[in-house]
This record gives sequence, C-alpha cells and structure tokens, in this order.
Amino acid sequence: NQNFNKNIMEEYLPNFVNKNKFSIKKKKSLHTIISVGFFSKIKNTKLTYLVWKKLFLNGFKSNLLLIGKYNSDYYLQDNKIYNYILTDSETCKIHKYIRIIGETKKISQYYQSSNIFVLPSTTEGFSGSILEAMITKNAVIITDLKGIHDIWNNKKNCLKIKKNSFKDYYYCLRFLIKNKSFREKLATNGYSFVKKNFDI
Repeated sequence: NQNFNKNIMEEYLPNFVNKNKFSIKKKKSLHTIISVGFFSKIKNTKLTYLVWKKLFLNGFKSNLLLIGKYNSDYYLQDNKIYNYILTDSETCKIHKYIRIIGETKKISQYYQSSNIFVLPSTTEGFSGSILEAMITKNAVIITDLKGIHDIWNNKKNCLKIKKNSFKDYYYCLRFLIKNKSFREKLATNGYSFVKKNFDI
C-alpha cells in the first residue's frame, strides 16, 4: 500500500480458463474422482484418500486421481501423506484404483477422464482448478470457505462441505457417486457459469 501509485489506473483482471484447451470427452463407466494440488494438510490430501477409501470399501467403487507435488522439498508439501497413501492402499489392496500424478502439462486429459472434482482445502486463494474442473463438466465438491468461495453456489453448481469434516465429505461424495442426475446437474450448471464468466 505504501508503494502503490494512486495516479496509475487500476483494472480488475479475473482468473480465467480457455474452454477450447479443456474440451469435454466421454467419461468412463467407473467414476473417477480427481484431486488437484500438492500433497499437504492444507489441501487435505489425506482426508480425500480416507473418505474415498471408506466409500470404496463400502461398495461405492471409483478411481482416484491425485495430481500435484507429492515427494519434494516444497515447504508446504508433506511427504508423510504420500508415503501413507502408498502403504495403506497396498495393505487394503485398493492401490490399483489410485493413480498418483506429479506435476503435469497434460492436466486437461485428466479432467476429461474424471467425473467428480474435490478440493477440501483448509485455506485457498481463487482456485484455477475449480474453473478447469467445471469447464470439463466435473461435479465439484469444495470447502465452505467464507469470502473465498462465496462466488460458488452450494447445491447449484457445487457442493460445499465443512472444513475438515470427514462426515460431511463422505456423505456429499457418496451422494454424487450414487445420484447421476444431480451429479450431471451440478456439472452442467458449473460449466455454464464458468463459460459465461471466466472463458478467455
């Protein structure tokens, strides 16, 4: 604020997504849940895995795609989470349904092959990954972060869950896996909203 030149014109530039880059492809028969972000407590990667695992073991089978830094020296990243998921998924014999992808330039193809996008962060900026998920017609689950996620409309273009709530997360994800019509409604509404407001 001290260095800001008040004589310079100020213009608001919103985040955006290129819908042509993130085209829509036919989804696979088995649901695929996609999580994008470095492995950390902030992104709640372990919570995503635990919720998905319980659903899977309870008969709600799906694939899980975890995309982002997972074994690096990035100061916010937690290598213990990565190691835990590897070990525990093999112990439970569900590791074949999990794909862990590091940083990638082919992010669009992973969105295209997914049905449900999850971002249960404890804190967040304006997430470009939500735009990317919606423009590829993924149903979206996000944390109810006041102020940051007010732009998204709960039960219209996303589902919002309480921060760090396993129960909330579990029931919302289960509902989307079971309820095709509602899942497609969220996906369509999310796509329309992003296309109208954030398509470059």
